Amino acid sequence: MNTLEKLNILCEKNSIDLKKDFRLHTNVKITNAYRLLLQLYYAMSISKVNNGKYDDLLDYVVENVSQYYNKQGAFPLEFVNETEKSLNAMQEDAKSYKYICIGHAHIDMNWLWGINETVSITHDTFRTVLDLMNQYPEFTFAQSQASVYHIMEQYFPEMIDEVKQRVKEGRWEVTASTWVEADRNMPNAESIARQLLYAKKYLSELLDIDPKSLNVDFEPDTFGHNANTPEILSQGGVKYYYHCRGYEEETLYRWQSKSGQKITSFCEPIWYNHTITGQRALMLAEFCEKNNMDSLLCVYGVGDHGGGPTRRDIERIIKMNTWPIFPEWKFGTFADFYALTDEVSDTLPVVDSELNFVFTGCYTSQSLIKKNNKKNEQDLKITEMWNTIAKNAIGAPYTNKGYEENWRMVMFNQFHDILPGSGIAATRHHASSLAQQVRGFTEISTNRNLRALSDNINTKNLVNEQDLTETISEGAGSGFGLNAKSGVQYSRHSGIERIFTVFNSLPYQRKEPVEITLWDWWGDQERIYFEDSDGNMIKHQLVVIGKSIYWGHFYHTYLVEVDVSATGYNTIIAKQHDEVMLPTVSFPQRRVNKHEPMVLENENIKAIFDNKARIVSLIDKSTGVDFADDQVIGLFRMITEDPSRGETAWVVGRYMDINDLEDNVKVTEVKTENVELRQSISFSMDVGESSSLMVSASLDNESHRIDFNVQCRWTEIGTKEDGVPQLQINVPVAYECDDFTYDIPLGYEYRKGMSMDVPAQSFALANNKDGKSLVLVSDCKYGYRGDEKGLVIDLIRSTFGPDPFPEVADHQFMVSLAIVDDELDAKKQSQSLCEPFVSVSATSHEGTLPTEGAFVEVLSGNIVIDAYKVSENDKNKMVLRLYSIDLDKSKVQIKMQKPIKQAYFVNILEELIEGKVAADKDIISFDLEINKTYSIMIEFA
Repeated sequence: MNTLEKLNILCEKNSIDLKKDFRLHTNVKITNAYRLLLQLYYAMSISKVNNGKYDDLLDYVVENVSQYYNKQGAFPLEFVNETEKSLNAMQEDAKSYKYICIGHAHIDMNWLWGINETVSITHDTFRTVLDLMNQYPEFTFAQSQASVYHIMEQYFPEMIDEVKQRVKEGRWEVTASTWVEADRNMPNAESIARQLLYAKKYLSELLDIDPKSLNVDFEPDTFGHNANTPEILSQGGVKYYYHCRGYEEETLYRWQSKSGQKITSFCEPIWYNHTITGQRALMLAEFCEKNNMDSLLCVYGVGDHGGGPTRRDIERIIKMNTWPIFPEWKFGTFADFYALTDEVSDTLPVVDSELNFVFTGCYTSQSLIKKNNKKNEQDLKITEMWNTIAKNAIGAPYTNKGYEENWRMVMFNQFHDILPGSGIAATRHHASSLAQQVRGFTEISTNRNLRALSDNINTKNLVNEQDLTETISEGAGSGFGLNAKSGVQYSRHSGIERIFTVFNSLPYQRKEPVEITLWDWWGDQERIYFEDSDGNMIKHQLVVIGKSIYWGHFYHTYLVEVDVSATGYNTIIAKQHDEVMLPTVSFPQRRVNKHEPMVLENENIKAIFDNKARIVSLIDKSTGVDFADDQVIGLFRMITEDPSRGETAWVVGRYMDINDLEDNVKVTEVKTENVELRQSISFSMDVGESSSLMVSASLDNESHRIDFNVQCRWTEIGTKEDGVPQLQINVPVAYECDDFTYDIPLGYEYRKGMSMDVPAQSFALANNKDGKSLVLVSDCKYGYRGDEKGLVIDLIRSTFGPDPFPEVADHQFMVSLAIVDDELDAKKQSQSLCEPFVSVSATSHEGTLPTEGAFVEVLSGNIVIDAYKVSENDKNKMVLRLYSIDLDKSKVQIKMQKPIKQAYFVNILEELIEGKVAADKDIISFDLEINKTYSIMIEFA
């Protein structure tokens, strides 16, 4: 029997299981037997890394220990001490390895409890840690998440000075580089940037610390990480990463983003909620020898529901440090450990991939939280941009504080148990409350900024003098409740002739339909027409006919085709002909369950729907290719998932049943003939036990995509007995497809086909190596599948744990099916879907701005503008943040709204970095690399 076998038998006889999972706090007693046997196992690891140097000694000692136990049946302390002395020759090598012990409390924001309990556990954790610091002068602690400190400032400000004192002593380490420990797949790049910007800004002011000291991103429980995370973090001053999920190959490594940027990453080999048992010492020597280091990180403390280190853990660290054949255990900081990694960083293995996939059900669970996230982060970006433009163009007021406060609410909801949908009902309710507050801020701010710009456009002679004595549209109640996606619905004008300003938030010129609502317009709808400010008639189409609603007001809604400059505006006017004209509008043609096929067709594509509203032919007219190829595509279907694995919010179960929704389909409205701008087919169907869908499939003039506007009343409930109901849209792909492209923060991710849910920001592209490809786009969904069967978006999943009824509600969302050339084309389709034109009712007045114009225009290079904002530190300077969506390096030229004094590169924290931005009059230019974020500080002349 060899030495290891003898030790294993002794462990078994003493009921010691050193292979047990010690991730969570367990009641392990440190007995004499435990102390002795643990040291002997550790001694074997020391001998192993020293090429068997102590094997003979250990054989002798373990044999002696075994014989003693067989005779005595126990290990008294005197025998333990004698055995330790017999191993004195090993002590120097044993103590040459060290554990740097850092106490931590993992505080989940609103996971299985409400905000009241989150506040309570935050207070209790801070109080406990501060008390322990008074008792143990060597004890150190690290706390992440700026939101935790914000809670303390809000509710318990008297404790902040105590924390500040411990921070200055170096005993309390702030590892809060972000506002919360957020999800890293669903938030967009700008959200991650704001996590860094506002956390460091807030904490440096609150605790009087150098923001550069906040260089560790502590994300132990985050459910996977997008591949461009190192790029964004490094731009935000982060050098080091700590995590537990998403990767298992290496403990210490360099994580490289697609841009080539690297950060040093540590993947916790045990767990962040760790009990001090000494068991982890058995991996220490091997880790140190592999990485040419003498120390390893030990993060410990009660977590999830807060708590932090216990006296038991602290006492054990102190006690185990006295064991002679054991590592050195010392209290320290993350800064201590990562300083050691700097010395070996060039020799560490490099990982250059995304760190996914973890809990793939979380890309779809609690879909309303996800929709609010997408809407909030997008709207904050847009209103901030228009406010910056209005400030520069007309001197409109701008307050950084309002944007920061609302970004904080968005960021809080991005916590890794809130946005992924793995919380309880109270979690969802609080998240909804925050989202509503942000929605109010963004809508009011956007309205204010766009109206301010509109009020400074010279519209003086665009309409004729009119009789206004019978008007009722002075704002008294009109507009309430429409929630139109493409307009500010309050009327500020009267009479027959009306003026509108149409705004485009994207940095390239677009020609698309916009919804225009005419409130209390009493003219003849057969004589209405629209024109631009030069008097050119433009196409229009009636959508809603004279609907009476809201305290005596009524409205007509039209689609109007408008050509709008990049990040700019155009002016259009509604007028009435003197005589009846041939109508350029179409009135609804109703047909129900007709057997003949229905066709949506324009210059680019032709889609044929059967009588069940399924696409049976989808032809690209430039090539003649039919992407349906005798298949049914664009099909809604119901899935029943197997719930046997449990944790239904986290796990997408095996598909037990797949049912195409082709029964009880009622075609309710068809608009395909004599229409100028948008053809559509509307249909409804019953779904599941008691749910229903109302869908409008539409094709716009000159478009390459079919949009499905879905209204869903969802009442399905998942159970352990019946499974998890799921609503999908499914698109079989007829061509050979080996890989799929998904958009992620700062670029794209290419993945082989997988029969599992994967994350994407807005689209999944089935790559066709022989030509054009199909792409599925969504305005608010994150869970996609691409495999040999085709493309899928998971729309709604009725999980039942821990929230039993997360999806019972009225849902509205957009899904598009498009034929595209490449990833760039797919990205622009998703941008267009998610950021439609916005219309503002205007008045006749003089102004300093022309009737159409551009404020930020991309002259060359394909980019996404993630932010255009006022600097946090200098209100006279602007920050433009962007990234490339090209597949190759390119030269970017951007025309700004007025002449530039100087422009230079800064990081996410708005600190000056190396590199030059050429500025010539009102144009900036520089070389653009893919998958890299750029922040440019601009000072106008």
